[in-house]
Amino acid sequence: MKFRSSSSSSGSGEFRGFLGQGTELTGDLNFTDMMRVDGHINGRVSTTGQLIVGETGQIDASIKVGLLSVSGTIKGTIVATGKVEIHKTGKVYGDIFTPVLNIEEGAIFEGKCQMSKEAREQREQLSTAESDRKGFPITESAASN
Repeated sequence: MKFRSSSSSSGSGEFRGFLGQGTELTGDLNFTDMMRVDGHINGRVSTTGQLIVGETGQIDASIKVGLLSVSGTIKGTIVATGKVEIHKTGKVYGDIFTPVLNIEEGAIFEGKCQMSKEAREQREQLSTAESDRKGFPITESAASN
């Protein structure tokens, strides 16, 4: 993982936020650039940047993200425009919509994955329509875990 100094304001890939172990956030989290989570988030996460979930990180949320790196636990639907990586300590319980998925040996993934561009576009349209009515949906497979 590479961190850049905050002296540059280019807004491209800079480490901007950290939710530490023992910290809990309930609600919507919106950010740009890069954020690391070692605490617990319950709600919705939205970014065009990168989300890093550390080994102690736990997210119970629907996630819209550019890039996602998982070493902790996620329960919820993931829509990624770039790539999802599930590392050997990572656990994902829910559906993933992404053009690129990397899963290391030892990781846990229980859910469905759609990697086609058409599937991702359909899911984004569905997510947008449903979020306008009642918030991001958590799929049945994610909710049962």
